[in-house]
Amino acid sequence: MKMKQTYAIALTTCMLVLGVSCTNDDFNVNDQSAGKTITLKVAQAEINTRVGHSDTEPEATDGIIDVKWKSGDAFALYGSSTPETFTTTDDGKTAYFTGDLPSGGGSFNAFFPAGKAATAGNWVHNVFDVSGQKQTGNNNLDHLATYNYMTASLDEEPNENTLIQFTNEMAVLKFIVTLPGSGITPTCLTLAAQGGSPGFYIKKGVTDTSLDERSGQVTLELDNIVPDANNKFTAYMMAIPVDDLSKQFEFSVACDDGKAYIYRVKYSSPLVYAKGKVYASELDFATGGDNYKVASVFDNDIAAKTTTDLATVQFDGTGDAESPYLISSALHLKKLVDDVDQLETYEGKYFKLTTDIHITADEWTPIGDSNNDSKKFSGNFDGDNHVISGKLNGSTTALSYFGLFGYIYGTYEDRIKFENLHITADAYSVANTTCSLGGCNYYVDFSNCTATGNINGETNAGGINGINRIASFSNCHFSGNVQGKSNVGGLSYSFAGNVTDCTVSGTIRSTRYNCGGLVGQYTSGTMSNCNNYADIFVDKTTSYFRVGGIIGSLNYDNISITECANYGTITVNSSYTDAFDTPVGGLVGYFFNGATNIYSLTINNSTNHGNIIVNGPDMMDNYTFGGGLIGYMKDTYTLNSTGNSNTGNVTINGSDKGTNWWIGNNRDYDPE
Repeated sequence: MKMKQTYAIALTTCMLVLGVSCTNDDFNVNDQSAGKTITLKVAQAEINTRVGHSDTEPEATDGIIDVKWKSGDAFALYGSSTPETFTTTDDGKTAYFTGDLPSGGGSFNAFFPAGKAATAGNWVHNVFDVSGQKQTGNNNLDHLATYNYMTASLDEEPNENTLIQFTNEMAVLKFIVTLPGSGITPTCLTLAAQGGSPGFYIKKGVTDTSLDERSGQVTLELDNIVPDANNKFTAYMMAIPVDDLSKQFEFSVACDDGKAYIYRVKYSSPLVYAKGKVYASELDFATGGDNYKVASVFDNDIAAKTTTDLATVQFDGTGDAESPYLISSALHLKKLVDDVDQLETYEGKYFKLTTDIHITADEWTPIGDSNNDSKKFSGNFDGDNHVISGKLNGSTTALSYFGLFGYIYGTYEDRIKFENLHITADAYSVANTTCSLGGCNYYVDFSNCTATGNINGETNAGGINGINRIASFSNCHFSGNVQGKSNVGGLSYSFAGNVTDCTVSGTIRSTRYNCGGLVGQYTSGTMSNCNNYADIFVDKTTSYFRVGGIIGSLNYDNISITECANYGTITVNSSYTDAFDTPVGGLVGYFFNGATNIYSLTINNSTNHGNIIVNGPDMMDNYTFGGGLIGYMKDTYTLNSTGNSNTGNVTINGSDKGTNWWIGNNRDYDPE
């Protein structure tokens, strides 16, 4: 496998071809009061630098992408009110745009393209959004126009002498791909950041970080791509600049031959994508190499296989620990889905994954369904460090739990082992719970399992798992964005058991209760040596909420947290007006369980580094709680605490509480 990665080539302006410069002939300027028509001269940024991020800078082999305005282009101009749209009929690097001047109080901002500008609100509500990119045709730049975000700022009201100078806000990823043979049509290209990085921005607020969404992967759909005589094609993807990507990457190209061609690479330092640059990667899948893998594609044809179609498909192996059943293709994975649906639980059996699998099917059916207790997977699963990548989509509300597995069920006497499985996939469903790996799990021990992607649930959501009862996590890690309405956690939304040596990075979002960096609701066990790096946002909630950097809500006895840390910023904006249920904590949001007066909690050698910002209705100021350690703890409960610290600032309804505000409802608490 040959891969030439990576160099950056300057964009002389922004990114795509947008048209020819108009002349500098005189033009009429109308009265410049708000609402009057005005014509403005507008230019794109000139960038003349070049940056590389490989160990040795490869020689540049292609030129600069030239960018121009195109007739019909439009930007939104913001003053102090609703923005106005300015449109050009020119072509060129400098053009004249005409529109109505918005009212303003001294400063103005512009956002391009106007079609993606915020209209309900003001400038700060604008978002760079790179989701849904699709390229049609080889070496085609047309699709990039939709994602060619630029901004400009003015210190005063513009007039006929004003030059609006736009700044390019995007980076461009260029992929020069050589497929391993002729007659292969690529259908999807995915770039994934692995190894604990927060990943790529899928959305980024122009000024408001609460609008940011990050995922461990970015995807470009490919349509009607016909490689040339040398089996090469070139693809382009817009990327929001980022400076904290990981050192490990996976490049994946899914094709219509039922395979996905994958290259994994590790760099000596984290990669940086800067605005105004083109980053080129040469992926030669014809040569092969140690880091080159071929995955089996789980496409719509595989998904449509029936029990009759699968009658002759058999697993190699005997299913015992010494000779596990081998899943060596997407067809084998489909057989497992179907067998469990046909009530085969594989209790006491062992499975091993022997190949990477790339899922492109429009609909994913989880392995197991908790709505029917007989449709459960009760075997042991070794991923053998292989990767399940692509997308997991579920569109039925009939399921309660959605993930790669829907229902994993062991017993107290026969606990199940899940190990060495890595999922690099976005997951979305309308089920009650959405996650990447296991939806509902009983007596399961997860070790060395990771998940990377964007997890979006209509209700409950977990980065790796949904609900876990008497389970364990050891050396498990999630990176990306987790979003749900209630019960949301970076590892799991609800957990009972031990959690050791685990991390979460990216963003966690909720609009209701029980939201935690690692676990939304923790009901028993010990948590040790675990870190949350994800920023947490609970916004526009009219429900009660319990939010914590490590755990959102605790309501059971004898739980311990040891050598854990939260690094993420926690931001909560609420309109909830009921008493007491408004706690936000750097480590634990809420420690309370009705009338019970005997519960205890142990927190040792743990730290909150993230700022805590809680905004609630002014009338509820006395019931809005935030603390560097715990948001709210019942006064009669016992906290055993040694060696803890807080460096994050606590702000409640605009009031700065500093770093010594340990427990939101107990300002006199002494951490020692």
